[in-house]
Amino acid sequence: MPIISKHGLISRHAISRNGLMMSLLAVLMAGLSACGQTEIILPGERIAVIDTSTANILIVDDQAAGEGAGLPGAVLNTSFMTPGGSVSHRGGHFSAELPLQRAFSVRVGISADEGTDMAQPVVNENAVFTITPGGEITASSITDGAELWTADIDPSTDQSQVSISGGLGLIDGLLVAHAGKERLVALNAATGEEIWSMQAPHFLVGGPSMAAGFIIVTDINGRVYAFTQSNGEEVWNRIGSQGQTRITGAAYPAIVDNDLIVAGGDGELISLNLTDGSFNWGDTLVPKRLVTALDSIADITAHPVHDGGIVIAVTQSGIMVAYNARTGRLIWEQPLRSLTMPWLAGDTLFVSTSNNELLALRRSDGAVRWKTDLPGRYNANEPVVENALRHTAPVLVSGKVLVANHRGEMLVFDAETGSSEGDFSIGGSITTDLSIANGTVFALDRSGRLTAWR
Repeated sequence: MPIISKHGLISRHAISRNGLMMSLLAVLMAGLSACGQTEIILPGERIAVIDTSTANILIVDDQAAGEGAGLPGAVLNTSFMTPGGSVSHRGGHFSAELPLQRAFSVRVGISADEGTDMAQPVVNENAVFTITPGGEITASSITDGAELWTADIDPSTDQSQVSISGGLGLIDGLLVAHAGKERLVALNAATGEEIWSMQAPHFLVGGPSMAAGFIIVTDINGRVYAFTQSNGEEVWNRIGSQGQTRITGAAYPAIVDNDLIVAGGDGELISLNLTDGSFNWGDTLVPKRLVTALDSIADITAHPVHDGGIVIAVTQSGIMVAYNARTGRLIWEQPLRSLTMPWLAGDTLFVSTSNNELLALRRSDGAVRWKTDLPGRYNANEPVVENALRHTAPVLVSGKVLVANHRGEMLVFDAETGSSEGDFSIGGSITTDLSIANGTVFALDRSGRLTAWR
């Protein structure tokens, strides 16, 4: 029954709560008094509860290594329309006459700030197209580098560089581009004449990726936009995930048939319907165990790869995954980090890691066929060293894996074994991924110089 006090009725539950509060206060006071006492240090060896010394270490699988790379035959491609050569980013095996010799080197624009990446050049049968900071597009002859035309697509007075010099994409004689600002333009690839332009609400970063009459871009806030190829009218847009901390660069969406794969801030990977932007499936790529401070930054800058059957993505925070493209079911994952797109050729994925290793993985299950050290390699469990050497994504050319770096080196490896076949100087600092078409490898350095090798 209730207990009556001079203030009225007090329930037994209230008394119980008061007693509990007094007990907690006593414990707190005892804890505070203990703070003034000498800490007791127990003798014996200290053993870490979580051993990070072997985390993120990939072991070569003997069976995968013994199978060989399973490469398709090398083909002479006449265009390189977007990163990975096609809008799916599936890479392939391209041919060129080796060893490579310098064909030409020309200046195509101004240099990039330290925190800005140059957009990857795109190529058709006549020209290689580049965009440098400030919105300057140059079309250069693939034969000798002679300037065919130039266009300035950034009339704004804002000189800030937002991690990228812009984005380029080719389709059906159309060159679509942005300069990392709000303006998206379509130019005649043969003449540089502007066909249409439109103004987005915010700075554009990822893309353009183009297929089936659609142009897909992402903005700095993570929103995905679909525009028409014919006149740049907006078809749909969808909110995405904006990372709280961003890494230099931006991922181009991948497209196969009606599947649109978008990777972006906070490790978000989503599959959308290309036609209307409706959601198919998605996942957030966060490593299970944080080893270094970088592991907590989940922003994805490596272009996702869609080969029709699986979707592959990799983050710099320490996870690489493969999903069933239709259902989104996880097929395999590996603990590695990269800022650059994996290169898929036949049964093998080639990837250069953030800690400067080059690996070949079996497509079906991610098993390691081989791995080799790149210059400047450091332990994946250690914090990034200041001025760490940075390598581009690999490309596969006539049975060789080519990787460039910001020390101005081109490295050559055997695609079957990973063994080094030497290196040579390519001049300026290269952080932009290599492009290849018509038997020629194109490299754009940070000073705004384009060099061709064939």
